[in-house]
Amino acid sequence: MDEYFHVIVRLQAKPSPVFLFGDLSERELQRRFVRPYQMGKVIVKGNELVDLDKVSSVEIIRTDKNKETCLRELQMASERRYQEMNADSHRTGAIFLQLGSGNEDEDIVEAGEDVTTRYINEGPGNGTGFLTLKDLLNNGWVVGLGTGIILAILGALFAT
Repeated sequence: MDEYFHVIVRLQAKPSPVFLFGDLSERELQRRFVRPYQMGKVIVKGNELVDLDKVSSVEIIRTDKNKETCLRELQMASERRYQEMNADSHRTGAIFLQLGSGNEDEDIVEAGEDVTTRYINEGPGNGTGFLTLKDLLNNGWVVGLGTGIILAILGALFAT
């Protein structure tokens, strides 16, 4: 069974959803979004820079079909709904006009399963254990204390 992953985010400065990636494999999802998100990096989307530290919400959607097929199916289903609603318009006098679903990349959220919590459990930049260790080793106090201990041990070894 094919799996396609799609990433939609909301940024703190931009209330509307931003479609970042579509039709990713699970491996590509990890490499192109999950790891950069965990590190709070800036990624490139088209000609825009997206600072993942400024993300306020994330949706990772899994589908069995590619984005284009899913959106086309959403458009057709939406069109059928409005045709059915308007079929009775001669009786009620009401006509429904609406753009419907499947016209925007962000509509992919309606076509698949939200699997965000399988990949993202913390805010951006909260990283992995490796990143936490790296941050610890970059702390001046820790480096100073570690250096002092090493020098004390070396001094004791060579003093005899």
